Amino acid sequence: MIVLAALSGCLLFPRAAPDPRAQALAAADMRFRERGQDPGALDTATAAWTVLLDGSARDAPIHARLAHAAWIRGRASAADPQSARVYFELAEERGWACAMATPGFAVRMRRAAGRPSAEALAGVDPVDAPCLAWAAAGMVEVLALRGPGASLDIA
Repeated sequence: MIVLAALSGCLLFPRAAPDPRAQALAAADMRFRERGQDPGALDTATAAWTVLLDGSARDAPIHARLAHAAWIRGRASAADPQSARVYFELAEERGWACAMATPGFAVRMRRAAGRPSAEALAGVDPVDAPCLAWAAAGMVEVLALRGPGASLDIA
């Protein structure tokens, strides 16, 4: 009888409404993880993340996901260097957008006149790290496609 009374009391407590944005993000992340079995999964995840980003420059985790997806597309386009370069440049761009979405990094970059100086990179925290990793990965791939001497353009 006590169990029945306790269970009926659970029905009286209001339940938290599910967060539609969190559910959409989880669904997109699940599709991304399925990309090995379903080639369309990457497109579906990327489209969903883009909708969730909704033009916001402040959502670092979604920028990081989009940078990762662009890098994967670049690697998958190895047979077409022109297309691969576009994706790698996008990965780099998204990586920087991601990093700049974190207030601390953005402030340090402004102090360094927009250059990734040692001071700007010194305070990289766990939120910034994936952003900068995808920016660097995209940049390295672009330089590899450009060939010898391309790194001279970085300075």
